[in-house]
Amino acid sequence: MGMVGRATVAGLLVAVAAILAEGSRAGVEVQAFFSPGGGVEEAILARIEGAGTEVLVAMYQFTNANLGRALVAAHERGVRVLVILDWEQKDVKYGQNEILRKAGVPVRYVRGDMADPEWRRAKFHHKFGVYDRAAVSTGSFNWTSAADEKNWENVVLVADKRLAGEYRTEFGRLWEEAIAE
Repeated sequence: MGMVGRATVAGLLVAVAAILAEGSRAGVEVQAFFSPGGGVEEAILARIEGAGTEVLVAMYQFTNANLGRALVAAHERGVRVLVILDWEQKDVKYGQNEILRKAGVPVRYVRGDMADPEWRRAKFHHKFGVYDRAAVSTGSFNWTSAADEKNWENVVLVADKRLAGEYRTEFGRLWEEAIAE
């Protein structure tokens, strides 16, 4: 990861820590979900299904058909949906990227050498969603069935416009650098 990327990630972590620290005083809603069996997929589905204007997804792996269908449905009801994935995930079995693209959802990819030209093996390892500029989901949870049903994973959902703005800014920076196919 290049210095700009490290600084951006460090800045996001500082923003998350500050918001979580003041959350109870400022009325910020924070929920934690754990898998397997802890309702992670359902919580993310509820955010997507409840979105009225925009869903931004930055994800390393995305093979979960339920979440893919929910994004397509959101797109079809007029919600702006944008997805960024790791370059190496574009041809994986059960990948949702082609289904999304065929439905008209813009999908872009980040290659490892975009973070550091000297090291092509870098991964686009983000796992976050931004919903209606007002809420964020983030954690270890890739949008895969295995993450929901088999792996020990976590997601934190934070309803906070300031935090959503930080993540939205990072998403925008990545979107500009990412490759459309």
